[in-house]
Amino acid sequence: MEPSTSNASRHSDGIQRLLADARVLGPSGIERVAWGWRRYARSELDACDHACARAETAIRSAGLLPALETAEEELRQITHGQEWRAEDPATGRTAAEAARRAALALMGRDWLSHEEYRTLVKPMSEALPWLLPEERPDPYREPPA
Repeated sequence: MEPSTSNASRHSDGIQRLLADARVLGPSGIERVAWGWRRYARSELDACDHACARAETAIRSAGLLPALETAEEELRQITHGQEWRAEDPATGRTAAEAARRAALALMGRDWLSHEEYRTLVKPMSEALPWLLPEERPDPYREPPA
């Protein structure tokens, strides 16, 4: 399945916005992403991994793998800091991984169900609500000490 030119442009626009937002996301935003893993992904890790695999397969089949690899390299450069790499003990996932999965979702959106897309972007949407405009981010609560 080939994406149309307008779809390819939409993918690129979404990826560029994700990269731009990730570049300026401060420590509190990164913590919200990590909190998103704790809050949402803990119960959905298998579904998230399945959606990730479906997106990767669709992207590869559509010939968009080079674009994905470029986006992933840019994300690695942006997320190399310790804040992005801090692992959530409950899920074993990082904020950097949430950014990567959001990129997968944006690029593979045409081939994913809405629920698969949502599963991939939900942790990142806690800091970047434009990823899921139909859902408001939940009120952030610090974990109990």
